[in-house]
Amino acid sequence: MKNTLRKVQILLPVIFLLSFAAKSQLVDLHDCVNNPTDALRPYGQLVTDSTYFYGTTNEGGAYGYGSVFRIKPDGSGFELLHSFAGSVSDGAGSYGELLLNNDTLYGMTYTGGLGDDGTIYSLKKDGTGYTQLHEFGFIDGKNPMGGLIMYNDTLYGTASGGGANLVGTIFKIAKDGTGFSVIHDFITDAGSMPTGSLTLVPAGFTSDGMDTFYGTTYWGGITNNGVIFRIHTDGTTFNTQYEFTGDTLGQHPRCTLTPAAGILLGTTYGGGANTYGVAFTFSPMDSSLYVMHDFTGDTADGGRPSSLMYDSDNAICYGVCETGGLYASGILYKMDFGGGNFTKLYDFTDSLQDGSSPYSPPILVNNSLYGVTPYGGAINFGIVYRFDPLSTGTDKISFTENTINVYPNPCSGIFRIESSMPGMKRIEIDNSLGEKVYLSVASDRENKIELKNAARGIYIVKISTDEFCITGKLIVE
Repeated sequence: MKNTLRKVQILLPVIFLLSFAAKSQLVDLHDCVNNPTDALRPYGQLVTDSTYFYGTTNEGGAYGYGSVFRIKPDGSGFELLHSFAGSVSDGAGSYGELLLNNDTLYGMTYTGGLGDDGTIYSLKKDGTGYTQLHEFGFIDGKNPMGGLIMYNDTLYGTASGGGANLVGTIFKIAKDGTGFSVIHDFITDAGSMPTGSLTLVPAGFTSDGMDTFYGTTYWGGITNNGVIFRIHTDGTTFNTQYEFTGDTLGQHPRCTLTPAAGILLGTTYGGGANTYGVAFTFSPMDSSLYVMHDFTGDTADGGRPSSLMYDSDNAICYGVCETGGLYASGILYKMDFGGGNFTKLYDFTDSLQDGSSPYSPPILVNNSLYGVTPYGGAINFGIVYRFDPLSTGTDKISFTENTINVYPNPCSGIFRIESSMPGMKRIEIDNSLGEKVYLSVASDRENKIELKNAARGIYIVKISTDEFCITGKLIVE
């Protein structure tokens, strides 16, 4: 049984240039609990109108078939906007994100509807006006897993199964539910089972000067390891742009591609040098793919990544992994555009105060990251969280008797770690490239560390006990 994570404040000497960031950087805004007024198993990325965050769940609600909810940034104002009934006139379960357009939310359910193949729906931000726009009937697709995208006032999306060849479709539909049509039926050799949303690449960034949708499929291609595809917005000229082969460049993308400075960012669920997936860049101009990061799936890294979120102001990519990390429950991470300075920001713990196995990336609002996990929390039905990358965590729960001092900092490569409480178990130090340069069992109260031949720069120190883990920066001059 895993220990419950204790949130601590680290009291460091005032001469420190950089203070350590405790686990309290992550704030549990809402625990999903099993009652008719709550939402269970949130998977999809949140969307916001600056007043509320809006999301969906795969279970829970009044009927147990999932829900649409909203919550304020401080965790207050949680409200179920709609409970899916799982009937012929309503959907059931959702994995994808919502689309917010003016005062209306658009989304899809994985099942439900007349044939239990999934639905498309809309509702107002206050929960009124719920309308089932379309129910899938297998021949036009089934089991949509992504979200919708809007282009020229028309909604576009993918279904992961069904269609003429049984392996998925791309479709369009008017906002009022009229004019539904399939614009592409997938065929296995050119991609099958699209699980993410479509991404629009404007004409100026494509090789043929046409507005184009790009996307990924989990299966398909010649080696059946998934593809990157494109299709013109009018439904013509479908092409497979890249085929994953299951080697060091990854396999089985389960992501929505993210635009960034004229290229696309993505991840694969598997493959890569360590078989735990990769993060990559893809150029729509020449269809070239470059691996930014190979996930290792171990305690120092994550594994099974989801889509990326791009902060264009600072050229930083944020993402989550479903597994890996110190507790094998997933991580939150960031890296520079291009893959440099990969940093594990947070280890999810699968504890009562924390989430587990995040499925979708966070969104960045006012310098804080907001996201969801489908597992973990008070009764393991998931949480809504906020993470503050710039916070030291000292404004959260603190235990002042639990003091850890690391000195001197900056140092020449020789420093000490002292603690007022017993229980230090392990000390790890990584350089700025994520390479481990030191690993040792810790003595109980005091440790003298010597990094031999350490280059000047910033190092990440990780201190673990049975109850918590602390990470922070050490400067070697």
